[in-house]
Amino acid sequence: MNSGNKIYKIFWAGGALGDNLLAAWVVNILNFNNISALLTGAPRIRNLINSKIYNPHSDTNAIPIPLNRTKRKDPNFTIVTDLLNNFIKKSKENICVGEIDIENAPHPIIYQDNPLIKGYDVCLVTQSGSWTPYRNWPHFSELKSLLIDNGITFIDLSQKGVKGNNFLNYVKKSQIYLGIETGASHYAAPHLGGKGLIIQSGYCDFNYWAAHYNYQNLEHQVDCSPCWKRQGCPYEHKCMAKIHPDAALKWVKQNLYDKS
Repeated sequence: MNSGNKIYKIFWAGGALGDNLLAAWVVNILNFNNISALLTGAPRIRNLINSKIYNPHSDTNAIPIPLNRTKRKDPNFTIVTDLLNNFIKKSKENICVGEIDIENAPHPIIYQDNPLIKGYDVCLVTQSGSWTPYRNWPHFSELKSLLIDNGITFIDLSQKGVKGNNFLNYVKKSQIYLGIETGASHYAAPHLGGKGLIIQSGYCDFNYWAAHYNYQNLEHQVDCSPCWKRQGCPYEHKCMAKIHPDAALKWVKQNLYDKS
């Protein structure tokens, strides 16, 4: 496929880490499929990715395409195909999502080894951004106590404020990544050094946001999911409150000791 002489500048107006990383991935997917695209509006991730970047001085003819979700509750859509569908609708390119090669396109996230960083049994991501509190899991403190009692080493990357390439070094060198649905989990996914587990809330459907990642998940099924709520949960956040830390510990022990 070829868009002729058209060049698109791609951005996701939300501006959160996960949004920016996904926009960069869309740029790489489009370029891999011979549709010229540039990333704009994401200065916070410029040193974390390998994507073509919009230059306002030389790329003056680039066509702006702000990304957004279109069919958030469609089970046939992943977040990536959703964003690509949104791009097609706005650009009016004569293609369909099924014609786009997603899996072979290079992921934009880059990794550089820091030999000073050593891995742990488990690296944790325990906090999400400010968009919604309902992706957070209230039992991380209990899980940490259980890990200590079982002699399992861990680092809480959220609590310690570890970011960027150092974050990826801990992810890649640790045996297990255990986190929640947040930008950090988008960032970690392409470089998982071991196995990855997501404590999944009812805010979003796991298969929607994580379909292209090699994660497993723990979740408590609720009828109200996906809710997309930012406030006003009438059910005391039971989608996360009902996930017991013993279940997470069991998964960690099975995957830590059974890891080949």
